[in-house]
Amino acid sequence: MRQTRSASLSLLLTTALWLGACTSDNPDANLNPPGTDDMSVQPQPDDGGTNQSDMTTANPDQGGPVGDVNTECTKLATAICTRLSSCSAWALRYYYGDLKGCVARVQLTCAPYVNLTGSSWTVDRLRSCTAAYTSGTCGDYFDPAGPAACRPQPGKLANGVACANSNQCQSGFCTAALNSCGTCAVPAKSGEACSATKLCGLGLSCAGGKCAPYGAVGAACGNNLAPCATNLYCKTNVCAAQLAAGDTCNAASTVTECNAIQGLFCNGATRKCEAYKLAAATEACGTVMASTVLCDTGGYCTGTGAANRKCAPAAKEGQPCGPTSAGESCQDPAVCTGAKCAVFNPSTCK
Repeated sequence: MRQTRSASLSLLLTTALWLGACTSDNPDANLNPPGTDDMSVQPQPDDGGTNQSDMTTANPDQGGPVGDVNTECTKLATAICTRLSSCSAWALRYYYGDLKGCVARVQLTCAPYVNLTGSSWTVDRLRSCTAAYTSGTCGDYFDPAGPAACRPQPGKLANGVACANSNQCQSGFCTAALNSCGTCAVPAKSGEACSATKLCGLGLSCAGGKCAPYGAVGAACGNNLAPCATNLYCKTNVCAAQLAAGDTCNAASTVTECNAIQGLFCNGATRKCEAYKLAAATEACGTVMASTVLCDTGGYCTGTGAANRKCAPAAKEGQPCGPTSAGESCQDPAVCTGAKCAVFNPSTCK
């Protein structure tokens, strides 16, 4: 049994620093953290990137030495992970193991994006974003657009220029998806036509060919309508709060009734929402004593036969990955590239 994780809680989960990237994903459909929406992912030395500890000069746009940027990035990552821990302790363990592990991984997505050419990020903006996560609510954290203080501000790059982050662009919008390059562009606004080449602005979804905000409680939903906001689901064509642990659910439902961000699923036998159990590396996973057990800290379940399935740790930067290697999955924000785990280098977007 192979355990898979959605690339997008890097929208809800490695979703706080990649701050401001465009997405049309329904946050209901994955487990990823918000907040990492548009700064994402530090380049690594073996990846052709620059190690933070080797930086001696800062982007002159940032208004402070690189030491200040790195310090504030650590504070921001701590605020993001602390908020995640209070909003979903299950998600924190599933993706990162613990608070320390979360901070170590999330801060990889900060300085490389802050220091990009033309970026509007400054030390003061980093501090404001940190304060927003510290004082904000879970609603702010899981908002598709992230806290207001962390949303993109216009940068210096003109439309049509290559970018990795919306904060680089004069329009405040870069078409880059997670772990990729894009171009600066003017996004479609709510009610305007959208397509694969005309993307919606931050916090909007392309539904039925038009941009629309994610549905709040009571909003109409369904075919050609915007998906419901995080922690909601489409119940008989109306957005409603996802079910909590112990609530009665329908295992045959085609929508996610139970709150996935809290690790809940609908148990077909009991017809109740319950949390997936989590196991550490080397512990049993899969179906264990009639319970479904997933692996924590980004790990994956390997082995054949119920008695032989064990959790294996996620691979880190430079380690092998893929189904034919010793490490099958990479821990966020790293991705499997050329059979090795690597963190995307945004400075390659030129």
